Amino acid sequence: NPLVSTGILSGNDTICLGQTISLSITGNGGVILNWEKRLDGGVWENISNASGLYVETPDTEGLWEYRVAIDGGFCGALYSDTVLVLVNSFPGTIGAISGNTIVCTGSTTTYSVAQVENADSYVWILPDGYIGNSADTSITVNYVSGAISDTIRVYAQNTCGLSNISYLPVTVGNLPQITGTSPASRCGSGAVTIGAISSFGTVTWWDAPTGGNIIGTGTSFVTPVLYQDTVFYAEASSGSCVSLSRSPVAVTIKEVPVVNLGNDTSICNTQTVTLDAGNPGASYIWNNGATQQQITVNTSGTFSVTVTLSN
Repeated sequence: NPLVSTGILSGNDTICLGQTISLSITGNGGVILNWEKRLDGGVWENISNASGLYVETPDTEGLWEYRVAIDGGFCGALYSDTVLVLVNSFPGTIGAISGNTIVCTGSTTTYSVAQVENADSYVWILPDGYIGNSADTSITVNYVSGAISDTIRVYAQNTCGLSNISYLPVTVGNLPQITGTSPASRCGSGAVTIGAISSFGTVTWWDAPTGGNIIGTGTSFVTPVLYQDTVFYAEASSGSCVSLSRSPVAVTIKEVPVVNLGNDTSICNTQTVTLDAGNPGASYIWNNGATQQQITVNTSGTFSVTVTLSN
């Protein structure tokens, strides 16, 4: 006997968990014995349904297969083609957002959430002044000028829908900055005191404009003994907020004039002696009132001079 036609199955191919599928068979030439289904390539199970339409709401996610058994007479049961129905789940519950909750304008912070079950992507919702873009579990946020304290939000999504929303309140403050500095100078080697003022927070002293070593804290700093011009750097900080750059504070070591008038000497009453303070271009004050570099002496006495360089 010729085989009877097993017909053609049609119906949903992708649904979300909780939705209903509707399958039908047409063109079959024999009596429908029953429907069958299986999940993810498992064992076929019978469905007590002998009509050409089958409706159900799958209770488990995965790849379901459906087919119909047709009475083939002398040839026994014959099976229709198979319909595949992919059942997807909604995203799971999203957890807490991790990351800094106290930040400053001009700073950058990374936030993240744990991977959400069944999620295809993530949607981060940022307030004005919070700049960042991501469809993943983490996002890097740049807090630009105008950012104020607000809340970061994120949810997971897939083709079936959305998860719950996770919230993280963030407090935004201004970056501290150095508002004034007090450089210093001295004649010859030695230590000096320099200073810096911050808009708020703490002043930290460094030995380099970036990197380097911390050498002190506070609005004033006593340097070690210096032998040449040196620049120190002041940085303002408050908690995790640090000024965008360090402010240079210079120490100038000025040259000290060296004066040598020679040894004590004796002359006759008809003779003169010239005393030279050296250091051309400096200013001079002799104890006899003279103001030039050299003086000629023809009288007894003790002579001294104060020499001041132009620096």
